[in-house]
Amino acid sequence: MENNVKENRSKRFRVFNTLFMLVIIATGFFLHQWAGELLEFTSGGAPPPSIRRFPFSLIRETSDILSADPWTEKARTLRPSEFAESVEAVDQHSTVYSADEFRDFYIDTAQEYVGIGVTISADTDSPPRVVRVFDRSPAANAGIQAWDRILQVNEEDVSGFNLGEVVNRIRGPAGSKITLRIVREAAPKPIAFSMERKAVEIPTVDRIEVLPQGILYIRIAQFGKNTGKEFVSAIRVLEERSFQGIILDLRNNTGGVLHAALDVLDPFFERGEPLLSTRGERPIDNRSFHSMEPRYIPDIPVAVLVNPFSASASEVVAGALKVSKKAKLVGERTHGKGSIQSVYASGDGGGFKVTTGYCILPDNTSFHEIGIAPNIQVLHSQNENLAVYHKPADEPLLPFMEQPEYSAAALPRDRQLEEAVLYLLSPHDNAGQGADASPSGG
Repeated sequence: MENNVKENRSKRFRVFNTLFMLVIIATGFFLHQWAGELLEFTSGGAPPPSIRRFPFSLIRETSDILSADPWTEKARTLRPSEFAESVEAVDQHSTVYSADEFRDFYIDTAQEYVGIGVTISADTDSPPRVVRVFDRSPAANAGIQAWDRILQVNEEDVSGFNLGEVVNRIRGPAGSKITLRIVREAAPKPIAFSMERKAVEIPTVDRIEVLPQGILYIRIAQFGKNTGKEFVSAIRVLEERSFQGIILDLRNNTGGVLHAALDVLDPFFERGEPLLSTRGERPIDNRSFHSMEPRYIPDIPVAVLVNPFSASASEVVAGALKVSKKAKLVGERTHGKGSIQSVYASGDGGGFKVTTGYCILPDNTSFHEIGIAPNIQVLHSQNENLAVYHKPADEPLLPFMEQPEYSAAALPRDRQLEEAVLYLLSPHDNAGQGADASPSGG
């Protein structure tokens, strides 16, 4: 199936725009008001978002989105600060990148970089913590574990460094050697791990599990260039056995590339069914996308987990499944980031992204700035959200439902996941599972 899907999708012209909840890299520029016209559209009664016109005269008409030289002669007459102002005045999601910032931006969407294969978080009062170790990475092979704290990188103390400084020291040329000295809770003293940096692929479908209740659980951490392929691989198990239902976990997934969201939606829909449309001021920004393949996922109930950190591409998937009555949403209202950014690269290694359109769901509604309400609301506290985000891969998903010796102190509950399981196991009409769907209220 995967080869056929890949072959057919290669024929489809999809806009490789990126959707992000927040500007990932702070560039130090202030936002300025752009005195341009406002272009509005009506979206099925939902509050219509406004597209603040970007001065496209600064970009060559024939420029590809990732052109090495997108600027016109008019743009060359502007000082860098003036060009940055014209970009960042569009909205809070439009920004200019330096070469280093653009490299980091590319890593997030391309799903690959040269390093050791860890995700780290920085605390103000403690050494940086490893929160995730990628399978088959240099770090995994060396023995680094989630929750290790990094004291030194190549004998340099990094305890007081910010996150970017630590990341820059861990990354380096492929084949170069690196030594980390870490603190592990169960170890009596710090441990040194040496390894070689190499190209690391970042998986985005990062947990696939068959729950004891006969439910297939799939978590997507973000949407990158390989997410569609990873998702197709994950659902192949549907050919091997029957399931009570599917849980698609999009919590804390802040988005990614648009075509990846469409690739994930495709198997839920019959060929030709609408998935999404986009609206903008240029012809290229006004597109409609439909499923390219016969429906692959069987007619079983589907629950999609969402929370306030589910944004952009996550909302495209959750919203399309909800309004098309393919799934019920469980959790909390999503973030409400439905704008689309086009990304342009420059010859100096930097680039910029600017809002050029908005997403419209198959029922002709917009979720921008209002989010998508769940069908089944389960509110989590901040601590519960953090527990979900930092749950190690080897920790049971449903300790309360699976383990008689469950201890709330040792393994915090995931009430949203529990509610999704209860919904999938309850008697209901599959065809009407999204009957109360509405992106503005539910």
